[in-house]
Amino acid sequence: MARDRSSDRESDNDWSLPDCPRCGEPVTVSVVTGPDSSTLQPCGCSVPPATFVGFE
Repeated sequence: MARDRSSDRESDNDWSLPDCPRCGEPVTVSVVTGPDSSTLQPCGCSVPPATFVGFE
């Protein structure tokens, strides 16, 4: 049976970037800078590395 590709496209559009817990801006990258710190991009806020654990 053939797969319905239109439903695949719809589900691809159901994602969003997580918000920075400090400033509320969308986060594209979290760079771990030490055991207890990471810097979020593009906002530059510093948060614990575990802030986005499990977000994929």
